[in-house]
Amino acid sequence: MLTRAFVGPNFSRRLAIGFAAMFATSACGVVDESGDESSVVVSGLPLTDYPSCTELGGPLVDHASFHATMGPYATVAGSPLRDFASGSPNVNTVHTQFTVTLPGSPGANEATVKYRPARTGDWSFFSNPPTTVQILDASGSVVPIELQHNVTRCPQLPRVVIARLTGGATCRFMLGPSPFSSVAVVAEKLTDFENALLQRR
Repeated sequence: MLTRAFVGPNFSRRLAIGFAAMFATSACGVVDESGDESSVVVSGLPLTDYPSCTELGGPLVDHASFHATMGPYATVAGSPLRDFASGSPNVNTVHTQFTVTLPGSPGANEATVKYRPARTGDWSFFSNPPTTVQILDASGSVVPIELQHNVTRCPQLPRVVIARLTGGATCRFMLGPSPFSSVAVVAEKLTDFENALLQRR
């Protein structure tokens, strides 16, 4: 299982190539090995450029699973209002599993929280229990979901959706309706993991 110490844009080229070899039979995208240790990247982003990629690969899922089992943890009370003006509740803190409480009644529990990504790119949002997620950008427009699937590799976070977000622009996650009174969520940026991001079923 990967911890934060083993990921990031500046990890060694040798480790990155090792990941590529591990997942060579199923990885989607093209690996660019230019010799610069910080430039080993997968060119298959945005995901819409690679429709044959159908699920996240192991390194990113394992990292999210680490946070689900080891933390850090935080709890926020989701807002029943979709257009609240304040900056909170939010799930901005990176590498954290948030428990978001969902007000309402069973079967109709839903809430909105804000999220402000630090960088532009494709972001994954894991949830437990599996929860309907709609994302609105800073202007209120619906952000397209690029990919979503069940996560069998991590029972603690059994569902993930992926969307392309703009760095520094606050968006809204609308969670639910749900039969549950809370949902755990973890956000991770795909290119923090560089290689073996995606695979075919």
